[in-house]
Amino acid sequence: MHTIRLRYPWTRQARSGESCRIDVPEPMEFASNIDEATYSRRFNRPTGLEEGDRVWLRISSWQGTLTSLRLNETEQSIAGTHIELDITEQMKLHNLIEIALSPSDTNQARLDGEVTIEIRRDR
Repeated sequence: MHTIRLRYPWTRQARSGESCRIDVPEPMEFASNIDEATYSRRFNRPTGLEEGDRVWLRISSWQGTLTSLRLNETEQSIAGTHIELDITEQMKLHNLIEIALSPSDTNQARLDGEVTIEIRRDR
């Protein structure tokens, strides 16, 4: 397995229109009290993929409620406390991931976990 960490640059777009570039995981000191936020980042299709390789998107954690996850403008199914999706067939040469969060009763909206692409070889 080969892991690619999607750390920087991410864009955090608040519903109010405020936008800034951030690292992910988002450090607590840079988080702000915003109603809802969409985190977006572009990434390229990994090179060197071979037949039988599968590409997985992993989101280890977040604060608040994950309301939407889109890859290349296509809504993805989400459930649970972390995300692990096989995105092999949905990837293009250039990709866009969008993660929408809203605050919960106890947490502000913040992408505080690692977002990674994993290449898994089926051999």
